[in-house]
Amino acid sequence: MTETLYGLRGAQRERVAALRENKRFFWLDVSLSETSLDDLVETLDLPERAAQALATQGEAGGRSRGFHADGHHLVFTTSCYVESSDGPAGAQRMRPVEMRVLVSGEYLLTIHEEPVALTKLLAPDIVEGRSEQYVVYSVLDAMVGTAFAALNELELMLDDLMVGATDMRAGRVRMAT
Repeated sequence: MTETLYGLRGAQRERVAALRENKRFFWLDVSLSETSLDDLVETLDLPERAAQALATQGEAGGRSRGFHADGHHLVFTTSCYVESSDGPAGAQRMRPVEMRVLVSGEYLLTIHEEPVALTKLLAPDIVEGRSEQYVVYSVLDAMVGTAFAALNELELMLDDLMVGATDMRAGRVRMAT
């Protein structure tokens, strides 16, 4: 079974080293608010160009400059949507989390600023005995699924606004809405 790990603290770092030594594929999800990029580069022995592509996250124009492919690593930016607990009632519940994804033959790495464990939130369908490609597909499919959930939520909000705007008793729709 492919292991999923969140964070890169003590025991996790040792587990990553053991998985790499045993040539076992794994998914590592890391928040840069809890782990530094330098720690990732050291632990995963990332080449300089892949590390540079990971470092462009959040920079203006970083999406295009952050793409990297070298035959061993593929790095790109994407987003997934997670539940938002803050905000006024009736507000959109889903919020985007921008992340970098690194795919290699040894592991799948997702990096984001926010301290959310995507390994638990996404809960991808990782079936015992499936290939590394299937694991990558399953995780990316779970990320795309969150975008559809956010779009559905937005569509329902727009429907509610449309109904409220046509109701003669409603008067005006509040500017904040």
